[in-house]
Amino acid sequence: MNNEWKTQSISNVKNLSESKNWFSKWLNTYQFPEEAYDYFINDPYYLNQVSFHSIILFDNLLPNTQRIRNRSIQVHRKISIYFHQEDTLLNYPVDQYKHYLGSYQSETVSIRIENRDNKLYFIWTEKDFNYPPAEIFPISKTCFTAMDNNGFYYLRLDANNNVVKLVDSYAGRKDEYIKIE
Repeated sequence: MNNEWKTQSISNVKNLSESKNWFSKWLNTYQFPEEAYDYFINDPYYLNQVSFHSIILFDNLLPNTQRIRNRSIQVHRKISIYFHQEDTLLNYPVDQYKHYLGSYQSETVSIRIENRDNKLYFIWTEKDFNYPPAEIFPISKTCFTAMDNNGFYYLRLDANNNVVKLVDSYAGRKDEYIKIE
């Protein structure tokens, strides 16, 4: 995949350099002529290339990378338990993430984040269907991933550092959920 990706990228740059008069000005001076804006916004072939790269990146590479990360965390935990060692690297103190807890809502989806046995879980309900709870793996105070879920989540805070929204970022789209409790 890497070679194919490189070949495609080189081909795209070569095509621009051979077919667009503004290419060198854009590349060397970072000046963006009107023709460049028109091309990047309206050209159907360019937009097809963007869609192709989005599918490869957001629907394949990133979710698989995230899945590997989440599984690695689980394996690391099991190894720590097996060797009777405290896992201070991955066993996050839940009380530092209590601001994650609560219910979030959109028009069609309900999300609940709760503490179960000193671990955070993400519960997703859509159209009266409850997905299995997924353990949350915090990345920072406001960002996390969830096991068996391909989204990357972050919390929006107000001026007082209270959580007001949960944002699900996946495959180039962002869905927002209002915190209701």
